[in-house]
Amino acid sequence: CAEQAFSHAAHLAAQYDARLHILSVVDDLTEAESNPMRYLPLGRDDLAAELGIRDAWAATKGTSTSKDIDTVNVTISDPSPWRAILSYSLENDIDLIVIGTHGRHGLDRMLMGSVAEQVVRRAACPVLTVRMAESRNSHTGPIIVPIDFSTFTEGAVEQAVDLAQAYESELRLVHIVEPITLPTVYGVDP
Repeated sequence: CAEQAFSHAAHLAAQYDARLHILSVVDDLTEAESNPMRYLPLGRDDLAAELGIRDAWAATKGTSTSKDIDTVNVTISDPSPWRAILSYSLENDIDLIVIGTHGRHGLDRMLMGSVAEQVVRRAACPVLTVRMAESRNSHTGPIIVPIDFSTFTEGAVEQAVDLAQAYESELRLVHIVEPITLPTVYGVDP
């Protein structure tokens, strides 16, 4: 799922000509050698070519991209990945966090925890979670934004509009109205 998230992050960085911070958090720096992201840092051209980002995104849209991706590669030793991600994002004034998620639930989630959930709940900036899919760069469908007309809705819609433009996707705003239920008297429905 980290590769999926990276692919989306690289696409967005190329679309907005933004610097891409590639962050790897390990418990111990000696584990960095066994970290699957150890092949980074790469040069700008090598980075995109290594993961097939240019070709994959170009294939989905029938275009070619020639933008280089400016990258910063960081490995941090910290026993709490979500805390390290949030600290790094604050210290470096990050505008968007893109993070992969396994979509764990039930016992797996209880035992393993969810780094993505902690980041989403606590981040000061928007967070894009990317769930592992069957194929990389598979986003072609509409972007759905649940709205409740609270003060947070406007910011969410603005971010969603930007994403929809970057992905050339349809944007759907959804507002759900729950039916009003009144308590029954003595357990008898009228």
